[in-house]
Amino acid sequence: MFKDFIKVLDNKKHLKVTVVLLDKKDEEPIVNYFPYETNTIFNIRNTDINFALTTKEAKGSVNFFVNKNFGLDLSVEYASPLRTYYQDLMPEPFKVVYRLEEPKITIKLLPDIKMTIEVEKVERVKVIKQDKIRGSLIGGAIGDALGYQIEFQRGIRDKQVTGFLKGQGIISDDTQMTLFTANGLLYAATRNALKLIRINPIDSIYEAYLDWLDTQNNRHDHKGMCWIKYIPDLRIARAPGNTCIDSLCSKNRGTLDEPINNSKGCGGVMRVAPVGLYIKDYKEAGMLGAETGALTHGHPLGIIPCYFLAVLISILTNEDIDLREAVDKTINIYEENFNIHGSKIRNEFLYLINKAIELSEQDMTDIDAIRELGEGWVAEETLAIALYSCLKYSNSYKDAIVCAINHDGDSDSTGS
Repeated sequence: MFKDFIKVLDNKKHLKVTVVLLDKKDEEPIVNYFPYETNTIFNIRNTDINFALTTKEAKGSVNFFVNKNFGLDLSVEYASPLRTYYQDLMPEPFKVVYRLEEPKITIKLLPDIKMTIEVEKVERVKVIKQDKIRGSLIGGAIGDALGYQIEFQRGIRDKQVTGFLKGQGIISDDTQMTLFTANGLLYAATRNALKLIRINPIDSIYEAYLDWLDTQNNRHDHKGMCWIKYIPDLRIARAPGNTCIDSLCSKNRGTLDEPINNSKGCGGVMRVAPVGLYIKDYKEAGMLGAETGALTHGHPLGIIPCYFLAVLISILTNEDIDLREAVDKTINIYEENFNIHGSKIRNEFLYLINKAIELSEQDMTDIDAIRELGEGWVAEETLAIALYSCLKYSNSYKDAIVCAINHDGDSDSTGS
């Protein structure tokens, strides 16, 4: 039972809960039950924090709501007998600030401990840039592997696939080309940092793609530049896109000014994430993303999504910003700096992006919403489905990935 339960709420900016755990029989502190432990569990999910105290003889709980911009300040006060004789067994007072969707935190307390829980307006925990980069690359690979299991299948149901069907994921050409994009960027950066013969990033990315082409044919025709080319697990053909293969086999480089074809397939946008992760300047990231896509895909709607995604990822990597806010900012940057293909193309692209935003705010099944966006075989649909999934489930990576892959289309590309 709880003898004292004090709840103070001041304009939703400060919440203080003080709980003293007592024996339910005589309402005296539970010193007699020592050394039984009390488990205090803080399970943060979405925007709810659930607090529960349980012992052998007394239990209770209190639930309260915390906005995503709030932190959790925990402090512990000890009864004097326990502090005197068992101080070495007790945790020191501490302070922690949590983001949403943190793993479950379990804190073990001893009986007869007075615990004060304070929720205050604090700065959100900053995720370091290196973690964002790792998260993007690993998270994209997981989404790719989940979606690769059902690519080309029809009749997929909502949330049908939520894990690896055979216990282990297998990446497709999407992750392969993403890694070769990253390797190309790093190769150029390393040469330039060592003051060797300078190479432009787009040139090294193209050379990296020729290395990737060798891995698909199990050949060594191209003088190797990428060290990952020699990793056995990457020297496997995993349903590579015909447009990428044909463009690279032609030995001709597509550019923004001289398109190599009229394809708007998703083989460009699926691989440009490392550009946004690496380039800090948003406009520069967008242009390199567009040039990277244009190496193999020439249609404006095969290139614009590459620009858009590179800008968006660059913003998210370098700023502490909400996803929806980052999307709006990316739209503005696109309109101001890369709206070069005429109003018809612009309107067609932004219609699909805005539709993805609108659908993410509606109460409908994911499979029905994605059906309105397309199947992801072309770049603008791939981007729209990915945006819808991330906006709909912005607080849960797992839910976003499950949403992105479960449809009758290019599941590995929308997942990656």
